[in-house]
Amino acid sequence: MEKYIESIELAELAGIKHRSLKKLINFHSLELSSISPLDRLLKQTTSGQNMAYYRLTRDQVSLLCGRMNRKTNRKAIRDYYSLDVMVVKNRLEYYVFETVKSIIAGFENKLTIECDFKIGSFRVDMAVFIGSVSFENILLIIEYDENDHKYNEPQDIKREYKIFKYLTMQDISIESFHIIRIKEGEEFEGYSNIVRFLNSEITNLSGSDIDCLDRFEFTI
Repeated sequence: MEKYIESIELAELAGIKHRSLKKLINFHSLELSSISPLDRLLKQTTSGQNMAYYRLTRDQVSLLCGRMNRKTNRKAIRDYYSLDVMVVKNRLEYYVFETVKSIIAGFENKLTIECDFKIGSFRVDMAVFIGSVSFENILLIIEYDENDHKYNEPQDIKREYKIFKYLTMQDISIESFHIIRIKEGEEFEGYSNIVRFLNSEITNLSGSDIDCLDRFEFTI
């Protein structure tokens, strides 16, 4: 049976007022409802008044954390509930992230994925590591580009250069990791590129081909 998380508890953990969290939930109610029905309940306070609150699933909290201001205590929420906090803008992006996580999970616990990972002054959508999360174990950076992102290609090139430069300063060889961009409308191609790259890298490391591509059915 799925455990639910009350918005009152979530607000306290995030370090924000409950009414502010309820406004955030109301604003993103359609997206949250597309994950699971959004339960709005009432409970009586010590003063005898009825107070409205929400009962949320883990997936709803994970999505909601991505909408929270970076100044909120998202790390505390992620650690307390053992969540993957994903900073996503829409439902399609959420499905892309969930699909990539499923791909990584198919590699028999050899890989670890971290969403919204900070590298220097930048945050990347996803980072994949061999084993534990650390710069020396980084294997792959994955970015998701929506349609309007095509106008940002010059900035992306500069950004990737700065990421490479930062990791080089941490004594990380730039030959040891790769960047893959998943473009909106070309998601399947992006997933295939990820699986082929990881199959190749895991084969080089272990000497055996996991052949993970056949395990997945991609639907967008």
